[in-house]
Amino acid sequence: MKSNSLFAVLAVLAILAFLPESGVDNKSTRYMKLMSDSDPQSVHSIEVDPKLGEKILINKKADVWKVDSYNNFPADPLKVSKFLQNLFLLKMGDKETSGSKYHEDYGVSLAGNAKGTLLSLKDIDGNVLKSVIFGNDRMGKSQYGFDTPVGQYMRLKDQEEIYLLKERFSIEVTVSNWIHKKLPSI
Repeated sequence: MKSNSLFAVLAVLAILAFLPESGVDNKSTRYMKLMSDSDPQSVHSIEVDPKLGEKILINKKADVWKVDSYNNFPADPLKVSKFLQNLFLLKMGDKETSGSKYHEDYGVSLAGNAKGTLLSLKDIDGNVLKSVIFGNDRMGKSQYGFDTPVGQYMRLKDQEEIYLLKERFSIEVTVSNWIHKKLPSI
C-alpha cells in the first residue's frame, strides 16, 4: 500500500512540474491580429515613411482618398482598399526578441542605416490608431538552396518587442503608384 501512495505522490508532483506557472504570461501573439483593436472604417489617414524615399500621406476627404504628398491627386480606391484589407487581416506572428539594442539588427529602428518603414494610421481627428515599423526580411534556404524571404520583422512603434510575421507585408513606397491612373470616360 505504501508503494501505491508513493507512486501517486510522484505522479502528482510530475504533473505539477509541467503545468504553467501562475502569473507568467504564456499567451502567444501568433494568431492575434495586428489591428484587432481598431475598426477599418475609422481609418482616415495613412502615413508611410519608407526606408528610402519621400514620406507618403494619403487622406480620406469627403469619402475620397487623396494623396496629399502628390498635390491632393485622387488615390486609387482599389489599391487603398486592398492595402487596408490586407493590413487588417495581418497577424502579429511570434515574438522574436525584445530591446532597443536589437532594433537596428532587425531593421525596425527609426534612425540610422537599418531604418524600417513606418506605417501610421490615424482617425478623423488625427489621433494615431496604430503605428507599426516594418523591418528586414527573414531569409531562409529554399528547396533549391537559394536564400528566399520566409517572413518579416516588425514592431509596434511604442513597444520594444520585435515580432516575426510569417509572410512579408508589402507596402508601396512610390508615391506615383498610389494615385488613380484610370482616365475618366467621355
